[in-house]
Amino acid sequence: MKRPAKILTLLTAAALSVALLAACGSGSQETSAQEAIHGRSIFIDESGVAFWGYGPYICTGLVDENGHIYDPVIEGQTTSDIYGMAVYNKDLYLASDDGLFRYDLEIFQEGGTMSPTLLTEDSIDDGFEIWEDTIYYRYGTSLYSIPIDGGEETKVATETDNFTVTADGIYYAADDGGIYRLSFDGALQERIIQTEEDCLFTLAGDTIYYRCEGSDQICQLNLADGSTTVVNKPRSLSDYSYLWVFDGQLLYEDSHYERFLLSLSDGSEVSMGDDGFLPDQEEGFLVGDILYGCNIYTGSIQEYHLTTGEICQLETEPVVQAALLAQTDTTSGSSTALPADYDILSGLQITEGNQGLTWVMSEHIIMSFPTQYATQLEQYDATSFGIVYVPAALTGYGGQLVTIAAYPMGDTSYQEAPSWTLAGEADGLQYVAFFPTDVQFDPNDPTQREEYPALLEYLRQIGSTDAPFQCGAIGQGGP
Repeated sequence: MKRPAKILTLLTAAALSVALLAACGSGSQETSAQEAIHGRSIFIDESGVAFWGYGPYICTGLVDENGHIYDPVIEGQTTSDIYGMAVYNKDLYLASDDGLFRYDLEIFQEGGTMSPTLLTEDSIDDGFEIWEDTIYYRYGTSLYSIPIDGGEETKVATETDNFTVTADGIYYAADDGGIYRLSFDGALQERIIQTEEDCLFTLAGDTIYYRCEGSDQICQLNLADGSTTVVNKPRSLSDYSYLWVFDGQLLYEDSHYERFLLSLSDGSEVSMGDDGFLPDQEEGFLVGDILYGCNIYTGSIQEYHLTTGEICQLETEPVVQAALLAQTDTTSGSSTALPADYDILSGLQITEGNQGLTWVMSEHIIMSFPTQYATQLEQYDATSFGIVYVPAALTGYGGQLVTIAAYPMGDTSYQEAPSWTLAGEADGLQYVAFFPTDVQFDPNDPTQREEYPALLEYLRQIGSTDAPFQCGAIGQGGP
């Protein structure tokens, strides 16, 4: 997926109060006696905060007393598409194309630069679960476990479909048929029931509800006595319909892609319409009588209120666009307090030195960057300019490396940006370097993957004693 050309500001979520964040790190992360913490494309924390992904964007919102999500904000941007999130022990666990990461939740309160810990490079795209400081996930068709702080992965089972973790052990469906239960130490593995291949199941209390791809039946297995019955439904299933069970009712999608809430006691049905989508296991999060679903590619959040029949929709795209606009406003660097004839690049000279560096010199600044890489200087206005990595810009990935902007002394508006350094002060002006917080190169291009980080690492010295930027007294700032 190509990234936007502009840098997305890591916005401080004003809606997330200190109290809410504190709650995120307390009781809601404690594993209950019944189920694990479910890492899904949308995660609803007991503190009243919702977390979800839209492409590479980390989104949050508040949940009101009726279960509606409101005040969505963009917390930041990762290096690849986000597939699932969960909150556990004051940390946010995030699964993406690039692997599984851990973020300290305090970063969203303080607005600091995002520096997650990589736990595994495995791409986890169909959910994960956390149980007693262990993370379980599928990679390919194998089921793995990994310690909560990272480390060596352990293969738990092979050739699996979906799975779930409970206090009784790990339940999973095998590719070639059968639903199994595995003890946490791996010593006990038992087949609970033989099924057709490509089977999906839902565990509700002591009953497993399952359907297989080659069958139009929904079956229920009573774990207490081992009995199996067929659910009496009046309609055919869609080719791929996950089963959601709530309080004696089963939500499914028929062959015409209409959703129905089926009473398991008397067989009566209520239509839930055909708008939006019915989430798969990795896309949905059931809280009480509300099923939340998230489409990570469109940013669409859907709420199924299963008791009232209400369906609500929330779109993330407008929030992203507003954040991008805010970033543009924040980093423009314009100020009426600057001299009327000021031009940050007046008297510009660009030369190549004998140390493999390109030097940019004007009446106000001197800076350098490695000559060996294809870069371009772009002036945005009289007070700001940027350095761009050309190969990434030409392929639509932005290529932004750094933006240098001049501000009058006393103007601190730049501190709202997520990643900045006070580069220097001279002649009543302060010079600020802004760095991107999102991916600005094609991660699938080996050359860009090598060259862009090397350039960025060099330029991040701005603000230090080894700074490739000079204009007076150098100091370090930023959150």
